[in-house]
Amino acid sequence: MCPFSRKFSPVEANYGVAVGSQGSQFRSSRYSLHHSSNKKLILVALSCPMVVPAAYSGEVSECQGFLMQCQLYFEMLPHQFSGDRAKIAFIISLLSGKSRRCAESMWTIESPVMQSIDPFLVHFKDVFGMSTSALSVHDELFSLRQANRAIHDNALHFHTLAASSSWNKVALLSAYRHGLNPKIRQQMVICDDSMGLEMFMLKAQHISQHLFEEGTPSDTSSSCSSPVPEPMKTDQYRLSANERQRHLHQRLCLYCGENDHLLQTCSARPPRPTANLPGEYQDYQDVFSQTAATKLLPHRPWDCAIDLLPGAKLPKGRVYPLSILENKAMEEFIREALQQGFIQPSTSLVASSFFFVAKKDGGLRPCIDYRVLNSQTVKFAYPLPLVPMALEELRGAHILSKLDLRSAYNLIRIRRGDEWKRPS
Repeated sequence: MCPFSRKFSPVEANYGVAVGSQGSQFRSSRYSLHHSSNKKLILVALSCPMVVPAAYSGEVSECQGFLMQCQLYFEMLPHQFSGDRAKIAFIISLLSGKSRRCAESMWTIESPVMQSIDPFLVHFKDVFGMSTSALSVHDELFSLRQANRAIHDNALHFHTLAASSSWNKVALLSAYRHGLNPKIRQQMVICDDSMGLEMFMLKAQHISQHLFEEGTPSDTSSSCSSPVPEPMKTDQYRLSANERQRHLHQRLCLYCGENDHLLQTCSARPPRPTANLPGEYQDYQDVFSQTAATKLLPHRPWDCAIDLLPGAKLPKGRVYPLSILENKAMEEFIREALQQGFIQPSTSLVASSFFFVAKKDGGLRPCIDYRVLNSQTVKFAYPLPLVPMALEELRGAHILSKLDLRSAYNLIRIRRGDEWKRPS
């Protein structure tokens, strides 16, 4: 919108017409005259002062930016250019070095490309621009890696390539995730692609800042491993991410480095200090035992029974796709559950799907889809208390506590002979 406009008096209008006859001098000034509907002249100030683009010497990497600045200048100040020849002359006046010498010869011989701005721009890009096909842009997008570069610089380079590609948002998000620093990508595993590319990149920047503030150590090579592992003290040394992955991959104890036991049963590990139980809990110390929570319970009369409906169709679960991180978590879960005796190698004819869901703390919780099995099982119906009645029992209470049931799901013992009905 114009900063100001006003109507001239007859004297001023006549003076304005006289000035308008000066042609190019008037067009190069900061103001222009327009006729209103009532034939009176109005003074209009330009609303977008522009800076003349810097001289261009022929650098390939600067070609696209130089032409963009020139086109913006043409669009914002159209009154300064009477036609295509004026625009071409303006661009040539900004050339220097080898680019000016090339343009001089074309201007002298009056090349056909000098008659119209569009052919001139195409020829200019062919001579001085970087010839990049869509295929090469896509290859560079797919192979782009953040490495040690700052995440803001990586995002700027990514946006530059993405603007020249024909990929949709989903493909761009996948390429951006793939190129992130491994530490950031590991933290981003809980982020769903449905949040969109812009929000995903913003989240990655926040995580990068958090890791930098926390002083996350840089990656170190894990190719050299000690042939004779020595016990370590966790209060003096903490395993790096690579060392932890190496211990898990080689099935070594995370504390002493031996391969015949797990961290939970390591004899070299000092016991953790525990808080004294209140007097009213002294008779139930066994239920707070961490060792007992990692052992499968014996069979008892109240084991969970799985009675199938007559003619029930046995479930055959589908395989969910897992990421690399989820596959590693699944292997660790299976290995620990086998050693604890919670699961055993299956020979069952039925199967249920296995997958992970994200925890609030960023971890992964293993889940098994038993919905098909539940639909084919005889329901064990029993009365449940109404919610208002259950809340009524808490009336008058002043102290409420919450107990975290350790491995509660795995401690539900299945009736002997029914184990084959719920494999995963």
